[in-house]
Amino acid sequence: MTISSQEEVLVKKFREWILSQPQFVSPRTDDLFILRFLRFRKFNFEESCRVFEKYLKVRNVHPYCYKNLDIRDSSLYDLIKRGYIFPLFERDDRGRTVIFGRCAMFNQKYGHLPTDLFRSIIITFEILLDNEENQKNGFVYIFDQEGVSLSEVTYLGIRELKRLAQSGEKALPVKHKQVHWLNLPHLIRTILIFISGFMTQKLQDRLSFPRDLNELHKRIPVHILPKEYGGTVPWRIMADKWIKTVEENREKLLALDKMTLDDSRKKEKRSKGYKIY
Repeated sequence: MTISSQEEVLVKKFREWILSQPQFVSPRTDDLFILRFLRFRKFNFEESCRVFEKYLKVRNVHPYCYKNLDIRDSSLYDLIKRGYIFPLFERDDRGRTVIFGRCAMFNQKYGHLPTDLFRSIIITFEILLDNEENQKNGFVYIFDQEGVSLSEVTYLGIRELKRLAQSGEKALPVKHKQVHWLNLPHLIRTILIFISGFMTQKLQDRLSFPRDLNELHKRIPVHILPKEYGGTVPWRIMADKWIKTVEENREKLLALDKMTLDDSRKKEKRSKGYKIY
């Protein structure tokens, strides 16, 4: 890993803080995991601590989104296999991973459940955040909404989408750099704008609504896109490779369920100058 001696000291300090908190049960304490939070908050120690605790809390509050990230669940596997979400093979010109979503692939007629959609997104973050470049540079998103119906949005639940957008933005150590919504039906766009109103202004300012592929091509290097969107590699090949990556990370993803937050064990104290929440 490429970290300075000063950053290495902060990693060690962060680990000591985690281990000093009795409410944190079986937390990950490896350097790469800790660096997610430190890099997200530009190595501000106290802010990084807050995000870490929020991360554990949101996993408890929304277990159907953050736990049992098992690719062997048939409906979850089918959703990802259909190309609902996958990273492009190449980064953009700023070194950022581009996450692509074919949103109409989520459909009740295929047996997909709301928990499948949410877990597919969390799986993507959990795997990609174990990469230093992704931690540093963040992500760009392209969500193709062609074919998405209002019934699928209401099936997910607008209130739940709003709640998850709020909690996820504050608790996940993810740098969202740009979000491009492509082929967005007017009514769906209205709902999306409503939900985005509960996000920070910073994230709202990073939303874009390209009218067509030509406009998208002005914002994303064409050659890295799936073939169906102007690039060279078909989306199915990208989705198949992502499925294999998820399968390779299955045990690591399931092991995350050991990590939790038990507020009954929480104590108010100060130790070695660390604030205990």
